[in-house]
Amino acid sequence: MRIRRLLELLINLVLFSSTNDQAYYRHLLLLEDLAHNSGMDKDLYDFWGQSSLRIQDYTKSQIQWIHDAESKVDLVSCWYLKNQRPILRSTVKQLAAENILSSFRSRFKQALLSLTNTERITCGYSYYWIFGTSSENIHFRSSRLDNNLSLDEWRMHIQRIGLLIYLIIDRCYQIMGKPVASQCEEISKSLENEARSSSIIRDKTVGVYELGDLVFAYGERSKIIEIKNSPYGYRTYKVNYLDDKQNKVKEDWCPAPYIQPYQPMKIIFKK
Repeated sequence: MRIRRLLELLINLVLFSSTNDQAYYRHLLLLEDLAHNSGMDKDLYDFWGQSSLRIQDYTKSQIQWIHDAESKVDLVSCWYLKNQRPILRSTVKQLAAENILSSFRSRFKQALLSLTNTERITCGYSYYWIFGTSSENIHFRSSRLDNNLSLDEWRMHIQRIGLLIYLIIDRCYQIMGKPVASQCEEISKSLENEARSSSIIRDKTVGVYELGDLVFAYGERSKIIEIKNSPYGYRTYKVNYLDDKQNKVKEDWCPAPYIQPYQPMKIIFKK
């Protein structure tokens, strides 16, 4: 729960780096308030059979405030909107949060290329890497057998929470124009080891494998037959499974984190 909330805040701050103006902050706050009240009214209607006239009356005022705020922002730049267009004068039922605000997945994808190396390592290399697994830990699933975290996993979670807080403070410090604040400056400097973090990211998301290399893909002995890069700079390897004769899938794509070295092609040629 804590990791999810901290991730959401950090990603919002990263995206606000490109819309760092009071008009955008006000616009988002108004939209979130509208979505909240719309959700409350929908709950009343769904479970109690009647909507609230007071909420609907307040919503009309909110929509007018949002229309006024829209004149001061560039809607195309509003990363927090699901659709970059003006809020329509709709009924409360049509103004549910999922119809107004962009999803965290959408925001994460937008922010990913703007993350520093340290932020990318901490936030995870994909939506599911950290946020998705944190979500699964909150929700019950009957088929899940690994609900109990090890002591090392708990320690890692606690360390990630601490680092996320540092990164949030640093982003606020950057957005505010680096005001005089010695503690914030110390935090910012402590997060600047980009060379080391760049090496970690490359090892995790790209790898050092070449065509023809023998590797373990998802734990199975395989041979790399094709390589592709994603728009985020991540590398995926197409492998030919060598040992599992009964599996109908003989070739498949495997992301770099799930590839382990076995024997490079150049060593095979030397033999």
